[in-house]
Amino acid sequence: MKDGWKDKLEKLKVFFKSSLEPAQSARVVAYDEIDAFLLLCFSDALGIPNPYSYYMSELLPYIAEDLPAWENRMVSDRLEGLQHLASDKLEQHTL
Repeated sequence: MKDGWKDKLEKLKVFFKSSLEPAQSARVVAYDEIDAFLLLCFSDALGIPNPYSYYMSELLPYIAEDLPAWENRMVSDRLEGLQHLASDKLEQHTL
């Protein structure tokens, strides 16, 4: 009898967990789109020249509160991309 309840409880957990997955994937897609938009608008904050930065500065008051979190995400993504170099190749080339 207990095995039946455990099985039903496990199926119920899987059901509710799977119902939350689309919301999580939609959140990830939204963050990716926001990151791409902010990269196009404020790429000069990361050192990438943007000829339209003067015009994009008009958007700054509307998105100023999102910029620090965006910069942290961009820097962490950059560090994740370079992490494989630090573990493999840079250790071999020490002085």
